[in-house]
Amino acid sequence: YSRSPARAPPSPPAPPPPPNVLLWCDGEGGPNPKHGPWGSWPWAVVSEGKTGAMSWDLSSAAAAHDGTYGYELRVAQTFDKDWYAMLTLPPFLVTDHQRVYSLTFWAKASANPKPRPHIAFQDEDNDYAYIDGAYLQLSAIWHKYTVQLVVPRALRGHNVITNLLLGSYTGTYYFDEFKVSNAEHVQPPPLPPSPPPSPPPNVLLRFDAEAYEIGAVNSQAWAEGKMHVVPQSQLARHAGEYGLLIEVERPFEVDWHAQVSFRPFSPPDVHHGFVLSFWARASTEGGAAGGAPKLVFHDADDSYVTLKKAVVPLTEDWSMFQVDLALPPHRAGHRVVVAFWVGEARGTYCVDDVEVTMTLPFEPPPPSPPGSRRPPSPAPSPAPGVLQLLLFEAGDEDVSSETLAPNGTWAVSIPDARAAHEGAKGLYVEVTRPWGVAQLAQLLLPRYVPHADRETLLHIAFYAKVEKLRATDPDPSVTVAFVDLHQNDALIAIEEVPLTFDWQLHYVVIDLKREHVGHSIRPYLYLGRHAGIYAFDEIEYKEIPIEDGMEWIQSAPERIQAHRMASFELSFLDRDGWPIDYGAASVRLVRHDFPFGVSLQTRREAGLSSRDHQWLLRAAAAHFWTGTLQTQLQWSHYEPAPGQVQDARAATEELLRWAAENRWLPLSASLFDGGHSDAGHWSNNVACKELTAHLHERVLRDLRSFGGAFGRYEVWKDSLRWRDWVERCGESLMHSAYSWAAQAAPQAELCTSESGILSSLTLTPAEAYHNSLWDLRARGVPVQAIGVQAHFDGEVDASTVKHRLDVLRELRMPVYITELTISGLDPAQQAYELEKFLRIAFSHEAVAGITLGQLWDDPRTTAAGANGPGLYTAGKQPKPGA
Repeated sequence: YSRSPARAPPSPPAPPPPPNVLLWCDGEGGPNPKHGPWGSWPWAVVSEGKTGAMSWDLSSAAAAHDGTYGYELRVAQTFDKDWYAMLTLPPFLVTDHQRVYSLTFWAKASANPKPRPHIAFQDEDNDYAYIDGAYLQLSAIWHKYTVQLVVPRALRGHNVITNLLLGSYTGTYYFDEFKVSNAEHVQPPPLPPSPPPSPPPNVLLRFDAEAYEIGAVNSQAWAEGKMHVVPQSQLARHAGEYGLLIEVERPFEVDWHAQVSFRPFSPPDVHHGFVLSFWARASTEGGAAGGAPKLVFHDADDSYVTLKKAVVPLTEDWSMFQVDLALPPHRAGHRVVVAFWVGEARGTYCVDDVEVTMTLPFEPPPPSPPGSRRPPSPAPSPAPGVLQLLLFEAGDEDVSSETLAPNGTWAVSIPDARAAHEGAKGLYVEVTRPWGVAQLAQLLLPRYVPHADRETLLHIAFYAKVEKLRATDPDPSVTVAFVDLHQNDALIAIEEVPLTFDWQLHYVVIDLKREHVGHSIRPYLYLGRHAGIYAFDEIEYKEIPIEDGMEWIQSAPERIQAHRMASFELSFLDRDGWPIDYGAASVRLVRHDFPFGVSLQTRREAGLSSRDHQWLLRAAAAHFWTGTLQTQLQWSHYEPAPGQVQDARAATEELLRWAAENRWLPLSASLFDGGHSDAGHWSNNVACKELTAHLHERVLRDLRSFGGAFGRYEVWKDSLRWRDWVERCGESLMHSAYSWAAQAAPQAELCTSESGILSSLTLTPAEAYHNSLWDLRARGVPVQAIGVQAHFDGEVDASTVKHRLDVLRELRMPVYITELTISGLDPAQQAYELEKFLRIAFSHEAVAGITLGQLWDDPRTTAAGANGPGLYTAGKQPKPGA
């Protein structure tokens, strides 16, 4: 009998998990962990092929919070997206949608700036769809963090993956003791929910996320950014259990490319006021600017036209905001949508307890009791140089109105609180049925009488805004006219001013001549063309004396001598270097250094016989020493089909050889007109991307092919008037054309070219040109000179020309006069006006060159007997101007 050895007792079973704990990871398994029955092991993920760098040690002693090991991850280079580098936790099972799933962990980070990892919960059983998440700010010392998740009933039985997205911040991350538990209930179970109480009669819209219905919140986002919207999120709650969470993961180009709107509400009338109130907070990368989204009211029954905008200055703390709304009569019966525009900055927005209520009608305060009224304060004194300032605070300021036809309707109210800009009242006009012609509905402003015995500028400035009655209406404008009442209401000047939805300062400036001294000049505002609600305020009259143009011409010889002439000395030496001080020498000026030229055409472009074209070139060489190709190099003429440039290039090169043989200064050429002159050209029938590529190719190919033969290029002609390409593809297309031209022809001078600057009755075109050039230079566009087309039909106004050149002189760039033409006059008068203009321009220090637009009155384009702009008649006889 032998006794068997005693058996060792069996190992005790693994301890059960604590109640309600679904996941536990503390890194204590070391380099070769053995997972318990309810634990598992996190793993790091880096997307393949993405720019960035992350390394990790998931058994790091340096990352231990309380035990031996933790999880250490090091992001040495950021990734384009935060989810390109992440730490992934094992999935946990959603067992009950009535419970709150709480993720807790300890963490710290060493980095500057302090990293903000994105904690994201994703549905493993639904292609990892995003459920909810939060951004956490880590610090350099250990802290315990908690992120809570509430899931809808549809996720019951699904596995949820937790990802810590780290790719957006460099630094070293330390994590330990991850735990997911569901000990808490979302709400006390589970009595059937009571129906929500009916809102008070004055509440038109309510959203608190507690009883969310599909369609109560709608979001819209453009493709260039990324936005997540969670209508029921505990992270966004203010007073109840849920709130509206908006996360902008990738910013958008403009704020309105990311919108979150609520279900429309229906105002019962337009006599009451409406107040939107809500609680909100935000955490954005943009700081104060990024945390200030726009709150916008839209008309849901009129193409969602904007009714009102308000900037909401959100902070990281909960705050309550209120925005009021008043509706004009033509919006009666229309539904209104409230939207948040949040696309400008990356961050998180929380909104809760949204409510729209109806208030008492917005009315001015009642008058003071009898005997308590104070005398009105005197109107403030106008600023120096200001003759009159119409504020409309106490009356109509002598502004009246009249209509000239019965086919339209309007209402004029002066003064009116609805049109106040900064004060209490303004000038209000509501055009409900337009006349179709601007001057059929007129506002008559107070008269102005110039007293100074010299030429002056009358400067009329005003604040204005307009609201369209319907979104499909054309953009409204106001036409400003000036009439001389002493000359049978003769029109002096007129200009159309486009208006906007927001308050803007506008001004119109006209030249008043000596003959206007003592006359009554009446400014008018014409509003008959377009329907709309117009508001005007703070209309200002200012008088600016200017120098008389004819007096300025009389001093032209002195300026010409100062700017265009210099002394020189000639010495004649014999073979031994001794001066020769006997005999006589004759010196003749062959060509001035100042570029004086004429517009040229190749024979191919002109369509002339060889004999006529040779005569035209001989006539040009007799008077000028440079020229401009105004149409030959324009894209539509130079390349009629893609790649078809051989004929145009050969004709251009032939003309360049002729200019060199005649010892002309380098020619200039015009390249683009924004697609305006030839709508059927193939460049107008391609998409913007293809247009940009073709334009780039065209500039580099053609400008490089001519080398340094051209001294100046008018890159973009009439950019203020002809906006075809710019409106279709953006300003950047024009800016790029200048940059590519500078790259292809670094020796050439690049200039703009605009018409209607020197002959306009108002100053506005010249100032608009000045401002556009200033903007181009501020943006780094390589514009080096200013081109001004000079077309006159009749006499040349010396004061106007001189003053417009003074405005452009402020830019401190050379000014080139191009396409100079004077038509509509008999030959002798034309010669006089031509000499007048040449003296003005040649003596003005800003002008660097002059080019005439037409040498010959071509009988194919000039009517028989007409006084054309050429220096030679249709029969090739010289006029006095030649």
